[in-house]
Amino acid sequence: KTYNYIYIEIACFLSIFFLSICVYSTVFRIRVFNYYYLASHHQTDAYSLLFSGMLFCRLTPPLCLNFLGLTHMDSSISHQNTQP
Repeated sequence: KTYNYIYIEIACFLSIFFLSICVYSTVFRIRVFNYYYLASHHQTDAYSLLFSGMLFCRLTPPLCLNFLGLTHMDSSISHQNTQP
């Protein structure tokens, strides 16, 4: 069988791009008691940047794991043996 990998790569890129936009756009809009928030025109303080960076670091691995589960490439989610 021959697979056209360019279409597979485009589909994977579009799906991970859509998931990233959905997840990361909410991080940009989060305000915690009007103390931790991202302000425009470089007016964000260091604590808010650390808080947002912490959220990005906590959200990226589950996003990647969900993408692998979506494409059935992770054996712990799909419960399939990938080894012959």
